[in-house]
Order: sequence, then structure tokens, then C-alpha cells
Amino acid sequence: MEPANETLRPFFLPSGLELDNTGDALARFLTCHAEDLRRGGAMVQSWRTRGSRRFGPYHRLTCRDAGRRQRADYLATEELLARARAALAALQAPRRQTRQLAQARQLLRRGHRAAQAQLAQQLLPFGLRLKGNEIRRWSRCRTVAPIPHLANGRWLLNPWPPTELLEK
Repeated sequence: MEPANETLRPFFLPSGLELDNTGDALARFLTCHAEDLRRGGAMVQSWRTRGSRRFGPYHRLTCRDAGRRQRADYLATEELLARARAALAALQAPRRQTRQLAQARQLLRRGHRAAQAQLAQQLLPFGLRLKGNEIRRWSRCRTVAPIPHLANGRWLLNPWPPTELLEK
């Protein structure tokens, strides 16, 4: 068993926040349930009623342990509340950043697919096609290909090869 006055730092805390187990219930709670708080900890605000009177707010730091039992620590003062918020934010920051990065990647992939589809539609009138990220030319083995030609300011579709080339 460890001495009671030794400082415990099982996880990252912002500078200025120190943990010790010399009687600080919040520090003990953070030390014992760090992984549970990282995975699903929350700050909970509740009120109590007695008759028609409402009392509160009461603040708690809660999480569920591996056995799915709820664990909570009552935060009586504003100082404890601020320390708990800072510690919880520090614990959950890596997971939050991972989720934000995954969401940004998903949006980027979605935008890339939409841009590729739009480019493929714009290439079709020219007889070109998009295969992956590569633009392919029209096939020369076909006798007829829809290739646009500009005549009098209007687009016309002529058969392949263009008749201008055959006349020369």
C-alpha cells in the first residue's frame, strides 16, 4: 500500500492541478475512476424539492464503472466544481479530438466523392470519362462517339471521326 501523502498522477492534468490522497475526496475519486471518467464521465446538476420549495443546484461528478454501477462524487464548493470540470475536460480531450478528426475525414471524403461525380458529369459531353482519379479519352474503336463541336455558338454532336477530318 502506498503512503497517504504521496502525490498520484495516473493521467494528464492541466498544469496547476495536483492530485493527492491526503483527504481530498475529489482527488481520490479522480484517481480511482480515471478510466471510467475518460470513457463516460459527466457533470450532473440536480435539484431537490421539499414540499413546494426547490433546493439546489447540487453538482456531482458521475461515471459508470466496469460493472455498470454508477459512481458519483458530490461537489460542494465552486472550487471543487472548477477542479472537476478541468480534470474531466483533460481526461476526455483525446477522445473528443479523435471523434472530431474522424468526423472531419468523413466530411472530406463526402465532399471529394461529390466533386468527382460533378467532374465526371462535366467530362461526359466531351466524350471523356473519369476512372478513379484519372481522366480517360474516348475510345477510338467505336464508330460513333458523342463529341461536341462548336458551330455558330451552339454545341452540336457529330459522329466520330469528325467530318472535317475526313474531307481533308
